[in-house]
Amino acid sequence: MSELTATACCTAYAAVVEATGEVVAQGLLVRRVAWLAGLARDLTARVLAARWNAADLDALASGVGLDGRVLPSKGWMAVRLRRERCFGQAGSVAGRA
Repeated sequence: MSELTATACCTAYAAVVEATGEVVAQGLLVRRVAWLAGLARDLTARVLAARWNAADLDALASGVGLDGRVLPSKGWMAVRLRRERCFGQAGSVAGRA
């Protein structure tokens, strides 16, 4: 299985508590962003471990759909075109039926 890491860039200079208008201190903003990044990492790892295996990931990594066409570079669309299903909480489904 090949390995691919994708990142999304974001810069947070300041934050405000919407309900009160209070400015969030920079240290607290850093902790909140770190917490959110960790949450996203952990949830992603749990979904991958629960729903995918090495063969599935190799099929996606091949870059070729079931019809022989090249898969798009966006992962969510590649999954849709392979007609794979990702199941979430309470039976929610992403992908084609």
